[in-house]
Amino acid sequence: MKKITLLFLIITFQQVNAQEILINQSIIDLMEFGFETDVIISKIKTTDCAFNTEMNDLIELKEKNVPSNVIAAMIEFGKPKKEVGIFYKTIEQLKKIEANSFTSNSTDATAMAFTMGLASSKTKAKLDGATSRNILSNSEQEFIFQFDKNNDKIGQVNWWFHMANSPESFALVKMKIPSINNSRSSHPKNRNSKVKKIIKKANSRELVIGKIGFGTYKIGINEKEMIPFVFENIGANRFRVVPKNSLDTGEYCFVLKGTYAGYINQSVFDFSISDQI
Repeated sequence: MKKITLLFLIITFQQVNAQEILINQSIIDLMEFGFETDVIISKIKTTDCAFNTEMNDLIELKEKNVPSNVIAAMIEFGKPKKEVGIFYKTIEQLKKIEANSFTSNSTDATAMAFTMGLASSKTKAKLDGATSRNILSNSEQEFIFQFDKNNDKIGQVNWWFHMANSPESFALVKMKIPSINNSRSSHPKNRNSKVKKIIKKANSRELVIGKIGFGTYKIGINEKEMIPFVFENIGANRFRVVPKNSLDTGEYCFVLKGTYAGYINQSVFDFSISDQI
């Protein structure tokens, strides 16, 4: 009987390690298998967990002789880790908006060149594609911001939501699709011939991220370009965000307003509002 029980515990322990998700029964099994308390707590701190710690669950753990410091660790580290980011709400589910990096920056320096720097110019960031891959309908204009100040896994992919702690740190901006102007004449040698202007839309989107003036350089989004939105804290570092006024059809993005702890923002969270869905 003991051999059967030992074999069962070994199999269970192997399954726990393979799945790398600890549940209440995992801790009970590890205790019965004879692991020391400090080993179990270390495992809890370094493994994804999905513990149930309601009143009845705590009583059951105590009845199974799980030590109080292990139960405390289960309560502290036992909640599933939240996925940080910006999500848009559809009828079926929440869909994540992945960060989209700038493909290039450009400065409109023509005015400055002709005015010896007295006129201002704009620094623009460009994204590939005339439309975003995140397409919302006119009726789906609700967003969820999920921050996580307690998670120390900060990287280039998600640092925005560990440094900032409120949607106030972001700006909502309408992006522009630049035009390509080509002028041509069917009779270039004839002075009286009319010049035809051909206007095409570029396969990109852009927004102004800086302004250069005489002796000044401002980085960031112009406040006049920011679209106002309202938000409410719905708990657990999560916020519901809604534009104050319904957004028209077009290209938009959320962008971090400033810089944080040496991190320089080179990305936006872009989306399209379409009347076709």
